[in-house]
Amino acid sequence: MRKVVIIGGGAAGLSLAIGLKKQGQSVKIFEKREENHSNGLALLLLPNGMEVLKKMDLQEEVLKKVSSLNNFVSQYSTGKQIFSKPMSNLYGVKRGDILDTLKDKISKVDISYGHAFSHFSYNQNGEARAVHFKNGHIEKGDVFIGADGVHSPIRKSIFPESNLIQTNISEMVSLIKAPNLVKRLNGTFQKIICKAGGRAIGLLPCSKEDVVWFFQYDESIIDFDPDNDNDIKSFLRHQIGSWANPAEELFLKTDFSHSYLWKTHDMNLLPAFHKNNVALIGDAAHVFNTLTSQGLNSALEDGYCLSQLFSNENKNIPASKVFEIFYSLRKETVKNNIEYGRMLKDQFIVTQDQNMVVPMAV
Repeated sequence: MRKVVIIGGGAAGLSLAIGLKKQGQSVKIFEKREENHSNGLALLLLPNGMEVLKKMDLQEEVLKKVSSLNNFVSQYSTGKQIFSKPMSNLYGVKRGDILDTLKDKISKVDISYGHAFSHFSYNQNGEARAVHFKNGHIEKGDVFIGADGVHSPIRKSIFPESNLIQTNISEMVSLIKAPNLVKRLNGTFQKIICKAGGRAIGLLPCSKEDVVWFFQYDESIIDFDPDNDNDIKSFLRHQIGSWANPAEELFLKTDFSHSYLWKTHDMNLLPAFHKNNVALIGDAAHVFNTLTSQGLNSALEDGYCLSQLFSNENKNIPASKVFEIFYSLRKETVKNNIEYGRMLKDQFIVTQDQNMVVPMAV
């Protein structure tokens, strides 16, 4: 039986571990952050992500925690509506709720926190034999999976030529407690757009009481690098202070000390997702523009897909061959998501109208 060591305890690593554990395989997860770290704010759960949760028998549990989205409304910052269109099989959900649902299916003894990746040690054939962490811990294994996010040091160790590409779009993301606004939105994902392009607000309910909202801006026309939450507050007041409601309500209800500024990136398709017995999944394997909202959804797909390929029926197939099959199954979808994100980015920085593609962005 292979011992699989997963470096990264996010959606990709957890979904892979759940699939492997169901087959009785040996799995150990190492997460660099501490157990009580923040799990981020909220996101859009798309049909592909929900389909994976259904296959993992987690759909019913997750549906208790999400807010169903049935409509998309776009308007200008003046309040004039651009268009409205119905939506289905889309959900707003807090990221922590998804991760907690996944972690509940993994024994606590199988997850170790506070383990930041340092390097691998290799045998004479170039195969990794152990992973070394910065805290001094060394873990031996047969297969190693890098699920360590957008800025993956494992990706850099096996593909040193790979580089992130800055997209020039940044997002200021906040979560507010606003049950009355949740009721008024009534399942609507709302986008408020500056007609000249380059700035937008999005908001959507992600529970019965919570709304996640984000301000997106083109860094080529707006330069902002905050030092503290007062800087964020002043910046947003300057940018959206004159916009029609609910912009003012969002501003007044937000505790900016808990807001996140994300510099968005993407990355060209890698030539493979592995080197020998070390593989990448999730954001470590592919980085999409956040406008696609495919980060967590694609991570779930990766984890589930690879767990099925590592089934007991394939136990005699070399890990490198399994990883080749994994790449062949996932590369076209990954390539399409990269291209889709770049199209959404190009659209964002120009005037937007009724012909716009609905940006699935949080």
